[in-house]
Amino acid sequence: MALPDSGWYIIANPVSGGGRGSTTIANLERVLTNLGIGFELSFTGAPGHAMELARDAAAGGYRKIAIVGGDGTCNEVVNGVLAGNDYKPVVTEFAVISGGRGNDWIRTHGIHTDISKAAALLRFGKTVRHDAGLVAFQKDGRPVKRAFVNMSGMAIAADTLERSTQFRRQNRLVYLNALVRVLLRYKAPVIRYRIDGEEHEKQVLVIIAANCRYAGSGMLLAPNADPSDGVLDFTVIDRMSFMQVAGQIHRLFRGGLENHPCVHLIRGKYFEATSEKPVLIEADGELLGTTPCSYSVIPGAFLLRVP
Repeated sequence: MALPDSGWYIIANPVSGGGRGSTTIANLERVLTNLGIGFELSFTGAPGHAMELARDAAAGGYRKIAIVGGDGTCNEVVNGVLAGNDYKPVVTEFAVISGGRGNDWIRTHGIHTDISKAAALLRFGKTVRHDAGLVAFQKDGRPVKRAFVNMSGMAIAADTLERSTQFRRQNRLVYLNALVRVLLRYKAPVIRYRIDGEEHEKQVLVIIAANCRYAGSGMLLAPNADPSDGVLDFTVIDRMSFMQVAGQIHRLFRGGLENHPCVHLIRGKYFEATSEKPVLIEADGELLGTTPCSYSVIPGAFLLRVP
């Protein structure tokens, strides 16, 4: 690994975006060279490798890390740095060059999917502080925790993600297809949860904990989320029938879902939930584990380059 003052350390996923990652990387190298931006490039080789690379880069003194990949790769890289600092705020600055298909995290920030425009932010972008969420959950009978930069969801959000991973391609139509298939046989679980001390128990379709606004390739699930306000935005959707959900699909992408009587938007700093049967949990498009779980926020967790 070169000296940290050589520029940006780039962690690239060559198989992101259904195999487009390698083309993205080749174009990016050319663009960065033309911009005169110094960089060192490392490639991920397997799930979890981006986390290791990020942890080692931070330990080696790098404070500027660019991510080439989708939301899952972004999650791994940020986790690698935050976990190495015991999930406390860091001075590390991240930049994102899209190599995925969902691009939900960068959608909130207006970061362009065009490689040249995204790469230019490494030199000309502004830097903002960004919160991170922290979810504690169960996996293989033991407690685990994971930071997330965009959103985490339980119940049908995680079940739909699990179903969608059966398809090679990942895009909005694939996600909607998986959602319909899951809904046809879905039984909403009863979840007991508490947000900042206020207790609830009900059958829910989904619970979302959000730093940012979009998930599922553009679904506007947390319309008021602000990734720098020091709180999480929770979207709780009560049990709904298949036809009720089908009638709201247009609102998922165009906005207005919060106007439905079964949809509740709540802001808070701490959340905990239990259920009689384990309920699946995902974060930033990656399946994690199950309930019982808790959510908290890491205010100003890291820095991000934005337009």
